Amino acid sequence: MTHLYCFLRGQDSQVFRFLQDCQGIYLDYNKTGKDGKKVLIGKLQLGVRPIQLYEFVFPEEHKDLVLKLLCPTGAWNTRYDKYINWIRKLLGLEKVDYKGKIEEAMVIRAMNMVDVVGVGMKKDKWKDGVELL
Repeated sequence: MTHLYCFLRGQDSQVFRFLQDCQGIYLDYNKTGKDGKKVLIGKLQLGVRPIQLYEFVFPEEHKDLVLKLLCPTGAWNTRYDKYINWIRKLLGLEKVDYKGKIEEAMVIRAMNMVDVVGVGMKKDKWKDGVELL
């Protein structure tokens, strides 16, 4: 099997529709027989496994509240920290400075169902009254 990794960006409803369409794709699954010929085994659904990067946007004065709600932690495995750091630098973000403990967080999700890895943060940049995206 081959694995393709992509970042997606768009309105949540449109991303959801795109992913649903992708999951509707079935591809031939072939196996090479002893004679060297490909034999059709069946059809496999295009596997879509989310590893998603989300941008949460909120007023600066609510930073502490949002951090307490989302409770961003480090990577699910410390061996991935170097990649998270690389993505942070690539996106020009500052390190998330949340120091709270999960037990103290105002958790809005089932802790055993979703990992929230804090990649980084940034403030809006403006030039001549126009936000730079």
